[in-house]
Amino acid sequence: MRGPACTVLWLLASSVLGTNGARLSAQPSKALNNLNAVEELHRYRAFNESGIRLLLAGEDLPLVEPTEPSSLAEVDGTGQDVQLPRAWRSKLEITKWLGAGTFGKVFKCKVLCERHRDVYVSVKYIQEKSKLVRTEIGVLEQMKDYSDFCISAIGSPSYIEDSHGFWIMMPYMNHGDLHDFISKCHKNPQCRNTRSQEGRQDFTHVDPAFTDAYILVLFHDIVAGTEALHRKTGRIHTDLKPANIMVNCQNNMCFAAVIDLGLACMMQPYGCHGGGTPVYMPPEVWTQDAGSLHLPARDVWALGVILYQLVYNRNPPFFSNPQRMVHSYDVSKDPTIRGTKEVDYLIMKMLAKDYRRRPSLATIREELEGLVEATAAPARRRHHVLPSLAEVSEREERLQSSIQKYKRGDRVQWWSTRYQTWLDARVLFARDDGTYLLDTTRSATEEEMRLPQEGDSHTPPGGAPVAPTVAPTVAPPVAVARWVKVPAHHKFKVGDSVQYFSGTYQEWLPAKVVGIKDNGRYDLNIRSDAEESKIRFPPDDAQQAVAAPVQGHKAVDIPVEVHMLRSNAVQRGAALKTPSCL
Repeated sequence: MRGPACTVLWLLASSVLGTNGARLSAQPSKALNNLNAVEELHRYRAFNESGIRLLLAGEDLPLVEPTEPSSLAEVDGTGQDVQLPRAWRSKLEITKWLGAGTFGKVFKCKVLCERHRDVYVSVKYIQEKSKLVRTEIGVLEQMKDYSDFCISAIGSPSYIEDSHGFWIMMPYMNHGDLHDFISKCHKNPQCRNTRSQEGRQDFTHVDPAFTDAYILVLFHDIVAGTEALHRKTGRIHTDLKPANIMVNCQNNMCFAAVIDLGLACMMQPYGCHGGGTPVYMPPEVWTQDAGSLHLPARDVWALGVILYQLVYNRNPPFFSNPQRMVHSYDVSKDPTIRGTKEVDYLIMKMLAKDYRRRPSLATIREELEGLVEATAAPARRRHHVLPSLAEVSEREERLQSSIQKYKRGDRVQWWSTRYQTWLDARVLFARDDGTYLLDTTRSATEEEMRLPQEGDSHTPPGGAPVAPTVAPTVAPPVAVARWVKVPAHHKFKVGDSVQYFSGTYQEWLPAKVVGIKDNGRYDLNIRSDAEESKIRFPPDDAQQAVAAPVQGHKAVDIPVEVHMLRSNAVQRGAALKTPSCL
């Protein structure tokens, strides 16, 4: 049983023990460095901490689910032999049996008390009263009415306990899970783009509406849902994967939501388990680093793997043998990641081996918003044009033949003028203009770089030692804001609802001030480092025709993907509002 109707089941190692090490399939075989795991899409099992230890010890445990059914596919049978709890019978009617698992059943139910439109919910009946089930119900209750992008209980009452277990009412997601969504591309040679040198998937061959920007919006939903779970419950998910993300669509408008919250654990030291789904687990879980198992960076890694699967037509190389390859995986040397698009660098940061170097969910959301705006914008409005494949190939040959001091993957140190010290860094990309993209800054010259431990840590390039400011123990993320008290001369303050003039769309866009920098600029929820001259308070209706700060351009339509980015599921038109009668 999967989807919002899925009871999270631990794989009990005692029931699947073998002898030869982890294997891809559920059929007896020797452990293989299975290339099929890299090339093809499979549904993977979740293991508890004991199961992970058995994998590390070389036990022959199957990683893939024994069958490959479609997630929550509507099957024959209406569930007429099942009666809903009495309190729901006047509100709901079972119309479809969606599936069944070891401990429960899932039903699609029509909302009877909504007479003006057809609205459906899903009802899950779990015939078990374990601590795991009670934890999941508690988290679903906490998430109620909080975010469209993380599953929650709905209705009143939202769950009912009987002598055998629990009935839970949740939103009905009509488009299957993200595994199904990606599978449609894998089954379509044009979408999978198998002949492309870069190996990037093109979902427009599944549906013309599914542009690159549209796919990034759906991933933004997933990140937002994960962040909402962290913020509202103080828990990390620990088992993010395509099968635990559902998609709902109304015509071509879709949204994604994180589901299966039963394994979510508290973000407190030593308060989290060491289990999960092997191919989505970060290095620190494989090494059972108890001091880091509770950190959000654990979910960031899994999200990075999911984004990898959405962007490229193959899985990360460690899918062939996760227990042996994840902890040695170096994303900067992954041949699939070509580094020719900005999304490549986001994936590289999310899959950093050192969890302290992975970006926060808020930073990922901000980068995604910029990527969506840049990708969805009309070509004539974009700030730069990406090179063609021929230009990329020519550039790579020129780079290989040129003499460069550093290459991709090198560990270096970079001089930070902000902290007045040398910070550890890694080369992500060497540009043909002689600059480098590092995991700590977007652009560094060779004069600002050196090999580790070349000279004093506080002597700048070519200069005398300076008194250092307090430097962080870990290299700061790109574009770290310096928050300061708001001077009296600043026009706006944190929390103000404002409008920002977008040069891309030549239009005032609604925004909120989230931070103020010491250079007089502002960080908004839709734009970082914004000039005060491009911000204003929302005008009265009579003043809507006030001229923009930049004259001489016609206003352009905002792409649908950007509208999606700024809306919840109902505003987007991707979901119907839950009837108040529930």
